[in-house]
Amino acid sequence: MCPERIRDRDASASGPAGLSGAVIGARLMTRRLADAPGMPHFKKTVCAQAVERTVQDDAAFAGGPNGENVRRVNSRGPRSISQAGPTRGSAAEGANAAESRHESHATALVEFVVERQQLFHDDQLDPYARDIGSGEVRRLDSRAFRDSFRAAFFYSTGKSASDQAVSEAIATLGGIARYTGELRPVFIRFARVGRDYILDLCEPGASRCVRLGSSAWLVEKTAPVAFVRHEPMQPLPVPEPGGRVDDLWKYVNATADVRLLVLAWLIEALRPDTPKPVLEMIGEQGSAKSTTQTILRRLIDPNAADLRALPKSPDDLFIAAQASAVLSFENVSHISGPVQDALCIIATSGAYAKRRLYTDGEEFVLRAQRPVILNGIVPAITQADLLDRAVSIELSPITDRREVTAILADFEAARPRLLGALLDLATKALALSPVIKLDPWTTPRMIEFARLGVAIAEALGRPGSEFLVQYDQARAEGVARTLDASPVASAIVAFIEANPVGGECKASEWSVRLRPAQVSDSWPRSPKAFGEALRRAVPVVHSMGIEVRAGDKTGGNIKWSIRARELFKHRPERPGCTAQAADAPPRYPGHSGNSSNESGIVGEPAEQSQINEKKSM
Repeated sequence: MCPERIRDRDASASGPAGLSGAVIGARLMTRRLADAPGMPHFKKTVCAQAVERTVQDDAAFAGGPNGENVRRVNSRGPRSISQAGPTRGSAAEGANAAESRHESHATALVEFVVERQQLFHDDQLDPYARDIGSGEVRRLDSRAFRDSFRAAFFYSTGKSASDQAVSEAIATLGGIARYTGELRPVFIRFARVGRDYILDLCEPGASRCVRLGSSAWLVEKTAPVAFVRHEPMQPLPVPEPGGRVDDLWKYVNATADVRLLVLAWLIEALRPDTPKPVLEMIGEQGSAKSTTQTILRRLIDPNAADLRALPKSPDDLFIAAQASAVLSFENVSHISGPVQDALCIIATSGAYAKRRLYTDGEEFVLRAQRPVILNGIVPAITQADLLDRAVSIELSPITDRREVTAILADFEAARPRLLGALLDLATKALALSPVIKLDPWTTPRMIEFARLGVAIAEALGRPGSEFLVQYDQARAEGVARTLDASPVASAIVAFIEANPVGGECKASEWSVRLRPAQVSDSWPRSPKAFGEALRRAVPVVHSMGIEVRAGDKTGGNIKWSIRARELFKHRPERPGCTAQAADAPPRYPGHSGNSSNESGIVGEPAEQSQINEKKSM
């Protein structure tokens, strides 16, 4: 465009059809460049083309040369570029307009979600959204929520949301959920409402669940609580009535003497508010440990990774507990001390707190109470505290082998009926459990599990003592393994067998008296270390009928007493619940299981009887 044409247009700049100040200033600058001596022709042409594009953009914004915006600008008269400031046609105002459009986009996303989702938070102020249509619950910072609402926005509006707009919208939604949304508890797969238990079926696009009560179970269309579904979780089939629990043993390698323990662990997993024992399956190569564990997991909580490696740290273990209803680990050969302590916390409910990343004073808390199952060739649970919360069963080698794919295919076909049969049994057991009375003298630590197991046995038409026998046998085998792993506990048992009266002295003196002839590398090397080992051995030797107590501190030293425990008096037994069978393992050295004497003492060792006779003389 030639400079003469530009001058002709400039003459009408102040009229109704005039242009903005930005265009006027740009034309004046171009005119000076065109009149400058020595200016190359191609540079003059480039400047003119730039001005023409500015004119076109300005006309589009104004809605035509006679638009209202143009008249409003020109009514203030022409201004220089320095006086005009950031107008619509300038680069600064273009950036502001783009930012305004971006903010409008993020706001539209927020409004889109608020219309279709219920925003709330849990007791940790973590934000969640519940789809009003399907009832599905997702955490706002999860990939599942981000992808689902972007897809819904596209199909609803035909527009694609930018990453920046989505990030800003999610941040705003998080604030709304935290500070204006209601507080609601969040569950994974299992929940409790009143006296009923709820099982989430995890169906995509729906929130169907199973309500399990003491009289019956039924499938409900909408879950009464907020179930969050993490990506690895898979749906359960709709349970069908009419199945038989005994059909489970076609796919699970469990002998008759441990089947009640397996059933009790499965049904206990459905209750999210009770302590749960760690189920440890031990067996040699070829005993179908992994297949058995996979089937048990898929019956109540199928997952994309039914079997996983055991985490190396408590942090990773608690993080895994946040995304899974059941913790399932395979090929476990060794569990470190901190991880065993963390498993104790998870089994009976606890929390793990850490500093929140990129902060100095904030922390986040991970709470969990999950059923745990693991398998290995050799026993991996060695600490007494975890052993008291564990159930160890041994699997026998498989003699009649079948293809794993065929077993799993048959199981998948039978899974709806098997799940229905398990729920039938759970309903009967929950109805019997409140009236079960356990003997306080023989009740194990996991009292809820023991009461449920007795109820399961009675629901199957068997005596409750049958479950107690299996439970005691599993605990006795665990104690024997702990004795093998603890040289101090083994030395205490050997000492009491040779000296039933026991004794009392300082830890340093006990270290010398109990020291075996051949000292292993695991023997404590200092009195302090020996005292710590003595404390850890207390639960193990206590189950063997030995009392280890720390006395008062005198002169800076603590005296430890190690004696055979005083035996308990016989108490009336509730038939089918608290009776210890004749073939039950001894609870302490010398206990025959059902012996009695004239004084009413049950199972009193002969050595201790002689000691009591001497004391009475």
